[in-house]
Amino acid sequence: DFHRVLLNFNQTIYDGNSTHERRRLAALDADGQRLEAEARIIDLKGQVIQRFMGILLCAGQIRLSDVKAATIEEQRARVHQAVEAGAALASEEDVLRAELLTTEQERIGTEALEARLRGDLVLLTGNGQVRKATLVRPDAGTIATLDPAQRPDIRAFDVRVKALDTQLGMSTASRRPTLGVFGNLGGGLPGYNILDNSFRPMVLGGISLQWRILGWGEVDRKRTTTALQKGIILDERERALRQVRMALAAQDEEIGKLDRVLATDEQLIALRESVVRARSEQLKLGTATASDYITELNKENAARLGQEAHELQRLLAQRVRLNIAGQ
Repeated sequence: DFHRVLLNFNQTIYDGNSTHERRRLAALDADGQRLEAEARIIDLKGQVIQRFMGILLCAGQIRLSDVKAATIEEQRARVHQAVEAGAALASEEDVLRAELLTTEQERIGTEALEARLRGDLVLLTGNGQVRKATLVRPDAGTIATLDPAQRPDIRAFDVRVKALDTQLGMSTASRRPTLGVFGNLGGGLPGYNILDNSFRPMVLGGISLQWRILGWGEVDRKRTTTALQKGIILDERERALRQVRMALAAQDEEIGKLDRVLATDEQLIALRESVVRARSEQLKLGTATASDYITELNKENAARLGQEAHELQRLLAQRVRLNIAGQ
């Protein structure tokens, strides 16, 4: 009978760098998944920014509607006194009342739009407090120089190229020899000498060498395929980067246009205010109709709303610009 107790071991000393390349490929795969998640976040941020600015614009419209309604009501009260004194026609007061109703309808529509945008924001952010929260306009900040190559989706192309190089490295490593040691330690009855029927220690060790002899052209074919794949990925990267740069240039042009428009908004509002004050005095004196006054008041309100819209549009363009660049 044979009775043996042996501890076997087998350890690779050199595997042609295959283990290192596999670990590197796993790390690149994790980086690629992380960058994909960051790219999705950029898309989500873009949707959030659009709705956030839309809510701010609605709030401005509501505020201006309230100011307009208060102004019209003040004029209506004056016209009402004139009507009672027989100095104005009742139809003049009706014009002002009709405009008050129109202003209220516009306010209702704006409130409904704001509620819808807030509902979208709740779904996008998962924060129910957004539905009732007071949103604060962010600072305009400065126009900074941005590097679109730092976008996650652009960096993902670089990771894909590195992964191809790593896969080629694994193929190259598989052609290298693998060196290891093996052995066992223990005892047996009998030992290695089966003619000696006594319990003897057993120690065995050695070096193993494995090397693939066939398939030498496999690495060359893999290298050619890798070069073609890298070329395709780099072309896709360049196209994507070009699109990002075009989008950034469009936002820069939009910001420049809005700066020029904003430079004239204050002057336009001042002129509209002057005309409205004149129409208000003429309405008191009976030399202008309520329709004339409403027409000029609407123009003033449109100028104020335009300024509000231009400021928010410029802020939106800045935020979109930052988001396009992945910041």
